[in-house]
Amino acid sequence: MLTPRVPRKLLCLLCACALSAGLWTPAPSHAATEISVATLQQKLQAPFKSDAPSQLAITSFRADFDQQAHIASLKRSKDGHGKVSVRFNADAPAAFRWDYLEPEVQHIISNGKKLWVYLPESNRVMISSIDEHLNDGDDPLLFLRSLDNLDRHFKLSIPDPPRSQSGDQLGDYLLTLTPKQESTYMRNLTLHIPAGLIDGTQPERFPLAGVTILDPNGNTTVLRFNQAKTNTASVPEEFTFRVPPGVEIVRPEPTASQTQMD
Repeated sequence: MLTPRVPRKLLCLLCACALSAGLWTPAPSHAATEISVATLQQKLQAPFKSDAPSQLAITSFRADFDQQAHIASLKRSKDGHGKVSVRFNADAPAAFRWDYLEPEVQHIISNGKKLWVYLPESNRVMISSIDEHLNDGDDPLLFLRSLDNLDRHFKLSIPDPPRSQSGDQLGDYLLTLTPKQESTYMRNLTLHIPAGLIDGTQPERFPLAGVTILDPNGNTTVLRFNQAKTNTASVPEEFTFRVPPGVEIVRPEPTASQTQMD
């Protein structure tokens, strides 16, 4: 299954709008229940497999998200939140939409062919072809394209401690993904898998509670998904963008392999 690719421009937006410290506090390792990489991988991947049974398969999802980022060198943190919607396509890149509501309004939209990054406060929109990003594995959300087969691009491991903690309560199971190909933007990322999904008490089908991204400079970006709903109906207009009158259009420098887009 192909899933959305998030380009470097989007990475800059993701890392610039948020804060990281304090979203989850690790539990002492001796208190955490042991579980294997294989079990976590199977539970997480199962709904995204092409042969997943209909009652289990996830073809789309939408959720609210909180985003937190911490810039280590500046010792500065920033909050952000918004809404995300993703529609997976069997034979093409997925369509997706990230609508940031704070700290500033931003809209990052793709119909699987084009990518729009609209910044209302700057009165500009950046438009590019999604094809130029498909072969670029150097972004921290590559896992979204690999949810059916995580070890295609990553080495998987369980961190120490292996679970998050809130107060005295153990929380999400954690699965760390380290890129097999060296990345300029990501040292590793850690997926937060709801405990209820593992122990059978999870009422909802979405298998991701969040993700923590660590870059080579020690900066951290955290996404936390809330109110996730799967296999929701959508309209084509949700994953396309009409440029408002007077908005400046910015396009990447064309390359020999890139065709001009309208």
